[in-house]
Amino acid sequence: MKQLLYVLPIAAMLLPLPARGDSITVNPLMDNSIYAESDTLSNGAGQRLFAGETGVGFIRRALIKFDLGAVPASATIDSVVLRMNVVQTHLTTVTVSLHRLLADWGEGTTVGAGGEGGGAKATPGSATWLQRFYLAPGALWTTPGGDFNAGASASRPVANVGAYFWRSAAMTADVAAWLADPAQNFGWAVKGNETTPSTAKAFGSRQNTTVASRPVLTVYYRTPTAAGELPPALRLLPVYPNPFNPSASIRYELPAARHVTLTVYDAAGHVVKTLVDDVMPAGTNEAVWHGDDARGARVASGVYMVKLGSAGAAPQMRKMVLLK
Repeated sequence: MKQLLYVLPIAAMLLPLPARGDSITVNPLMDNSIYAESDTLSNGAGQRLFAGETGVGFIRRALIKFDLGAVPASATIDSVVLRMNVVQTHLTTVTVSLHRLLADWGEGTTVGAGGEGGGAKATPGSATWLQRFYLAPGALWTTPGGDFNAGASASRPVANVGAYFWRSAAMTADVAAWLADPAQNFGWAVKGNETTPSTAKAFGSRQNTTVASRPVLTVYYRTPTAAGELPPALRLLPVYPNPFNPSASIRYELPAARHVTLTVYDAAGHVVKTLVDDVMPAGTNEAVWHGDDARGARVASGVYMVKLGSAGAAPQMRKMVLLK
C-alpha cells in the first residue's frame, strides 16, 4: 500500500515563491572562558571551554560566537543544532544552558596553564569576568560574568565525556536575528551548574587539536527562487533537524513530476519504513519521519539512512541520527 499520510507536496507551479533547502556547518569565530575568582584570568586561545563550578566553589562560564557569513542573507532559518564535546568532567549529570549574549567581547590570546581549568593572565582584548575587552577603556560588562538574556535559549543534561547537542526554537530565532543584523551577533554564554561544587564541565574549544572535539553549529535554511523556477535536477536535501527527536523533515527536489521512493534504512541496511512510493509533483516536496517503523512502532535511538530513488536517476542518501 502506498504510504502518503506524512507526505506534504509543495509544487513549484502552485507557489509563486518556492524555496530551496540546504544546510551549512560552521566552526566558531571566537570562544573563551571567563573565571569568577579574578578579573585577570582568561583562556581565549586554550583547547578547552569551561562551564560550571569547580571543587573549591569558583564559577566558570564559556563564551562562543559563530560566523554566519556563509549563510545567504536572504535565507529563512529552519533549524539550528549546536554540537559541543565534553573532554573532561566529574562524574555528575548537570544542566548546561545557552544564553544569548547582549554585548560584544574579545577572545584574546591567553592559554591557560596545565589543564586550563584555572586560566592564565589575560592578554589585552581578552574577555574576563568583569571586562568585555581586557584593559580597553570603558569596555566593562554591565553585569559581572557577562551580559546575556536571563532566559536560556536552550538547555540539556550533560554527563560524561562525549558529544552533546543543543537545539530549540529560541536558538533558531537567535540565529535568524543574527543573520538579519550581523552587528548584533555576539553569540551565546554557556552556563553550567553554578551552585554545586565539582560540577564544572570542560568542552573542546575551537583550538582543540582533536578536530572532532571542536564545537560546530549546523544551520538548516531555505533560500527563495524565482517565481515558477524548477530545480535543475533531482536532489535529496539535508534532513532537519539532525540529530532529531521526535520527528525529522526530509525534503527533496524534482525537476519534473516523476515516480519516486523515499525509504528509511537502519544502520544494518534493513528497511525500516517507506515514506513515499508514488508520482510526486515537480518542485520541492517534503516527508516527515516520526521515528517509527512500518507498523507504527517507535524505533531505537541510533543512526539511520534515508534513500531517494527514481528510475533513470542515481539514488541519493542522507544520514540522520535519532536521539531520545
